[in-house]
Amino acid sequence: MTQEKAGNNFNATIEGGELVLTRTFHAPRELVFKTWTEAEHLARWWGPTGFN
Repeated sequence: MTQEKAGNNFNATIEGGELVLTRTFHAPRELVFKTWTEAEHLARWWGPTGFN
């Protein structure tokens, strides 16, 4: 399965019995890392509204 949304690529494959998800962001690497490592950023997009 391959899906493209808002310029970002998302791929899902099954390899050796494992589901492998890959997503390419069109953003600077430092910004993507920051959103994964700083709670205030992660809470904004990780779960549904009100999740944080």
